[in-house]
Amino acid sequence: MITLAFEGIDGSGKTTLIDKVAEKYKDTLNVFILKEPSSLTPANKQILNFLINNKELTEKRPEFALHLFTASRVLDLQYIKEHPEIDLLLLDRFIGSTIVYQVYLAYYEIPGAEFKKKIKFTETLSSMIMQDFKVDATFLVNTRPAEAIKRISNPDRKGNNTLFETPEYLQKLYNCYNAWFHDYARLNPKLYGDTEILDNNNEDQQAHSMNKIIDYLDNPVATIKSVKESKAKQLTIFDLLVGEDKEA
Repeated sequence: MITLAFEGIDGSGKTTLIDKVAEKYKDTLNVFILKEPSSLTPANKQILNFLINNKELTEKRPEFALHLFTASRVLDLQYIKEHPEIDLLLLDRFIGSTIVYQVYLAYYEIPGAEFKKKIKFTETLSSMIMQDFKVDATFLVNTRPAEAIKRISNPDRKGNNTLFETPEYLQKLYNCYNAWFHDYARLNPKLYGDTEILDNNNEDQQAHSMNKIIDYLDNPVATIKSVKESKAKQLTIFDLLVGEDKEA
């Protein structure tokens, strides 16, 4: 299985890129999109509803939100483990967003050493629950807040077009994502895999971002296709042999 994580602010275009990647490979690979926090299981739905209905509490107690998101992720990973037929897993936000929202935004004013401890704790916790689960690449979809706001406010936008964040908040979020990427993500391949920034402010950049993802996937997708073809041939030979035994 190939796993790609896409991080970025609301309106950055990460969901659009994910949908385009899924569309490109849907005929040759079993593609699965996971958006966090998910509603894959009844327990996931309960956690999601709690987060939605208790936003004020989780904003005041970010460590509370951290553990709820972590519990939801444990359920997600168990679900994925139970579905080995998935070839390409596309994550609409993952560990990076947890760190940005539950650490950077909540604790950016605390002294450096204490802040680094909280980052370390969150990364260690994430690593523990992942166990043998591996992220092959993490993409930061980088879009300027002003452009993101235009997209969110577009009535033709797929999904929710309500602007929940102020421009100032989106700018802070944008800065936090870039700080996380440069200070942590690119230095920890064990947790985040390969890392790449995808500038995504206009149609030309969107096309370039898509090409980067396709280039990255070329070799692993070819490997998966080859393995699938080999298994199909083995099954065909097996069926022929079984048929000959029955005739005999």
